[in-house]
Amino acid sequence: MRIFYRIIFAICVALGLYLTIDLTHSNLVSKYIVEQGNIAIKNEDYAFFVSARYYHQTPLVDEEITFENRTFKLFVYNVGNAFIDDDGLRVVEGFQVILYQIEGDYLPLPFFGTATSDTKEVPFMGMQISSLPIYTMISTDNLGTFYSTERFMTNHVLETINTVKIIQSDTLLYEISLGFSEADFKLEPLIKDYYDTYNELPTEDLNMLGYAPRIEINTRSEVIRNAVIYIVIALVVTVLSFTVKKRYMGSKEATEGLRKDIEKLGKKKG
Repeated sequence: MRIFYRIIFAICVALGLYLTIDLTHSNLVSKYIVEQGNIAIKNEDYAFFVSARYYHQTPLVDEEITFENRTFKLFVYNVGNAFIDDDGLRVVEGFQVILYQIEGDYLPLPFFGTATSDTKEVPFMGMQISSLPIYTMISTDNLGTFYSTERFMTNHVLETINTVKIIQSDTLLYEISLGFSEADFKLEPLIKDYYDTYNELPTEDLNMLGYAPRIEINTRSEVIRNAVIYIVIALVVTVLSFTVKKRYMGSKEATEGLRKDIEKLGKKKG
């Protein structure tokens, strides 16, 4: 039984170490996002919240909307990613919805943003970016962060993308009118022109093409520090639990009742 308890204790210590590392990293990342996000909001740089690698610097939609006593700045960006594979350059583009709340209580989660074309519906789930008053959408099936035009194709022809319906608990909160056609998506020729000229993908802002660099947050030193502190505490607890306890085990005097029982046993043996 003692071995079983020691195994459970070891598992708890290992789990605690994992949680210490994970929470330290998550908290530092969240802190960075909030700090940089607030700077972006102050500078009215809402493209900072674009999650794709590329975006058109002029939003497809830039307007103020109000629903449920909440007011938002609504931005819809033409966004996309580019890849080079065996078949050459491939660009996947679409649009991303960003809501910046400027009045009212925070919009409670969950809510959904369903984009509709002539024959298709593509549901996305709304999410808040950390504790910032910024909301965007992620795909409910593959965790993509923008609505790809490929999802609205019929026989390789893009249907007109009509609306995004913001829905909560089966209640329509707001309907964003879009009316996007093939002509509204302009990233592919911009990226292709650069690739044909330089034989590589853009890694900086160019003309109307915005580039969102990969953000790398180094949390190594803080994670190591907190992990070491946790390990030291765990070692101290282990020593107290398994060493000190043994040292004092049986050192207390027997109670009056126990002494009488011992005397009775001694007489019986005698």
